[in-house]
Amino acid sequence: MFIEITTITFLVILIAVSKKLFGTLLLGETLVSFVIGLGWEIATRELWIYNKDVYSLFIMPDIPLGVVFGWCLVFDLTVLIALLITRRLKSMTWFIFASVFLGTFIGTAFEYLGYTVLKGWEYLQEMPIIPFLGVPIRIPVGYFVLMLIFIPTIKFYDEILEQEI
Repeated sequence: MFIEITTITFLVILIAVSKKLFGTLLLGETLVSFVIGLGWEIATRELWIYNKDVYSLFIMPDIPLGVVFGWCLVFDLTVLIALLITRRLKSMTWFIFASVFLGTFIGTAFEYLGYTVLKGWEYLQEMPIIPFLGVPIRIPVGYFVLMLIFIPTIKFYDEILEQEI
């Protein structure tokens, strides 16, 4: 329960302060990120098994709520930091470029915390490991590809959602 409460608390604080301190409302990004994270976990759930001693709230029998909210944190932090870095450039190209690299870094850091530090899951297949991180080499490569696909998607739907609010 600790992971879920911590993740949700941090996400709520991030959304609450994003508009006031950074001039952007992360609500749309969070909603789209939740859908993407849940979809990703459903699509890839055969690749790992979650440690039920670490997670206590599950959306489905094998998908922890904390992991899906973790996806929201990865995408929200990526978008927020990329917006701060590229604010003066006012260029979607630079925003996406920054987001892809930031998202790869942030996602890999979350993977490190969840897999290596918290022991939140086990991979069900053998993969080469990055020695100093203890995570499979596929992880940063996967986050790079995911960010290329999902950051433009998140921004597109965020603009639609913010027009509706």
